[in-house]
Amino acid sequence: APLDIFPTTIVSSLSVNKAFTPELYGDFAGGAVDIRTKETTDETVLRVNVGGGLNTQTTFQDFRSYNGGTTDFWGFDDGTRDLPPSLAGRTPQLNSEVSPFRKNFDPTTGTARPDLNFGLFGATSFRLGEEVKLHVLASANYRNQNRYRNGKNRIMNALNIALIDYDFETWEFSTQSSLLGSATLELGKRHEVSFTSMMANISTDQFRENYGYHFDYAPNNVYARRYTYRQNQVRVNQVRGSHHFGIADRLLVDWAASMSNASSDEPDRRQLVYLYEPGAPQDQYLFNGLDRIENQRWYSGLDEEETSAHAGLAYRLLQREIEDDMVSLLTIRTGADMKSKQRDFGYDLWVYDLSQIGQTYPTVDVYTPDQYLNNENYANGVYDIQNATTPDADHTIEQDIQAGYFAAEVDIIPRKLKVLGGARVEMGQQTIFYRKQSDSFFQPIRKATIDETDVLPYASVKYDINEKNVLRLSGSQTISRPGFREMAPFEYTEYFAGVKNVGNPELQNGSVTNVDARYEVYPTAGELIALGVFGKALQDPIEKVALATASGQLQSFANTDRGTVAGVELEVVKRLSFLGSSDSSFFNDLSIGFNASYLYSQVTIDSDLGGGDAATVVLTNRERPLQGASPYLINADLSWTKTFSERFRGVATLAYNIYGKRVFAVGANGLGDQYEMPFGQLNLILRGEIGERWQANLTFRNLTDAQYRIEQENREGTAILNSYRMGMNVSFGVGFRIL
Repeated sequence: APLDIFPTTIVSSLSVNKAFTPELYGDFAGGAVDIRTKETTDETVLRVNVGGGLNTQTTFQDFRSYNGGTTDFWGFDDGTRDLPPSLAGRTPQLNSEVSPFRKNFDPTTGTARPDLNFGLFGATSFRLGEEVKLHVLASANYRNQNRYRNGKNRIMNALNIALIDYDFETWEFSTQSSLLGSATLELGKRHEVSFTSMMANISTDQFRENYGYHFDYAPNNVYARRYTYRQNQVRVNQVRGSHHFGIADRLLVDWAASMSNASSDEPDRRQLVYLYEPGAPQDQYLFNGLDRIENQRWYSGLDEEETSAHAGLAYRLLQREIEDDMVSLLTIRTGADMKSKQRDFGYDLWVYDLSQIGQTYPTVDVYTPDQYLNNENYANGVYDIQNATTPDADHTIEQDIQAGYFAAEVDIIPRKLKVLGGARVEMGQQTIFYRKQSDSFFQPIRKATIDETDVLPYASVKYDINEKNVLRLSGSQTISRPGFREMAPFEYTEYFAGVKNVGNPELQNGSVTNVDARYEVYPTAGELIALGVFGKALQDPIEKVALATASGQLQSFANTDRGTVAGVELEVVKRLSFLGSSDSSFFNDLSIGFNASYLYSQVTIDSDLGGGDAATVVLTNRERPLQGASPYLINADLSWTKTFSERFRGVATLAYNIYGKRVFAVGANGLGDQYEMPFGQLNLILRGEIGERWQANLTFRNLTDAQYRIEQENREGTAILNSYRMGMNVSFGVGFRIL
């Protein structure tokens, strides 16, 4: 799930594990993010917050949409977009006299409202006995935003000639909402059991228009309109506990179990395509009756169930008292994990056959299509509705992982030199059940399975040179499993005649050998200066590949041969008081945070490889940077923290981040590689605390309004494939603590 589904009010901590350890799952190519939600507090708290925002190219401007459901504002469809019951299943029943669909193609125009957010957070605790305490916590949050975007979309051939050259505009209303509840039972200081339940919902409602050149329809231009409503949900229920036993808590036992469900629904995605002569008014267009498949209604649903469990223990041996502190010279860690996941996906596609409508309506008004696509014209045969669902519509993916691990941590020189070694044995099976688009519904279901047992060793050394200087070394072996979307063999396009995306069920696991070294300096408490180097050797990495087709372009995924990654990282967290000359200096309140990395990557490609339904993929460049790897990443911030009085404290932070030019999709069959160009954002965050109850914030994001751009480097030159700006966002909020 994306990180933005977790509001800051419910997050206790967020940490990034850059180095693999045996306690983590082996699918660890680039790192793991550990998000801990809040569970306990010793005080009673009831806090409410409310806020708003605006976007410089959206708010108070004209905003296009369509007639949706009554609960769209809250991020939930009320059933308005449901597939008509008569069309459900693989044997639908059509009435030749009455259209099964509502008349809801006509667009609407309103004014974009400011963004809105609000939330409620409460927590308290109860003492149930002398050493028994119960903590409870609950949180509810909601936010929405309107966004307008315009730009260019192109598809180029290998000769750098445009096959498609569109201008596009999108108007999108999105929501995020979440509910969290948790209860934690403390049984003395040595035992704790907690239960957490969370639901997060994200919805997007997009109105998109593309207009411009398409090589198949020249000399006419194309005007396409698509309405896409998408709702994603995550529901998690987790119980976990930790227990200490023995003298000085030598034995720690921890366990956890969880059940989660994720869903992604795209009901009644609607698309109509028109043709027009350049310069013609929009009431003089004509329906595209050449391709029945493109005037459509699409219904899709994804449901994913996951159960997982963990049990582990850590036992401290050879304890010795050093400087009045009990130190363990040897710690043993062992445990087991299991995870079982199943994803079911299916779609229904219904198309409008408009091949005869031009005889009745030679030209049409694109703003009132419902007057043509009505019941009377349907009954009279002016247009027809047909099922165009293909055999690749349904697939199921199952994943089962069982693992055990063992690690030993040895203090060779107490408080000076520590060595940790261990291994994880992971048995993983991933199976997809599917049909190809070219199959028939009567063919047996295909099956592709990845069944591997991996032994994943790990070793690290930590050397405390002195109290302020630390050296760390580590090495490990991990794997990279194909994502479910990378395996799913159905075609999806984001817009009419755009790039088609299709998964590859024949993907295999890749393997990664990791080495890291890091030198850390801690000048004072809360400060850090660190320099790290790292390297990775990749076997069978998974890459996104771009394939030329007769109708444009297809993007899929394939295992390439091997790759190499190496880099250096610098991290600095430092107060700037050393720049001042007195205790009251302005610099005493300033601090910087800086993280920068330089990355070298190279992938070597097989002479040919498979990708999706393509029998053979001949990549244009056999050696190139790794897809998705930026040569540099920079995150920097400058913060000013000032306590003006006992009742007022303020923080101002100026933050900047940028990534370097990176491969977006690998060119094949003569097409050049596609690159995301460098993209940076400058943000200003202002926060203030007034007394013990009030908080306020004001944030400016994307101050420079940088352009996002994807380019394709063909032999005949470089072309811009996609470009747009997002505008500057201004948000503000107020929080009040009631209790």
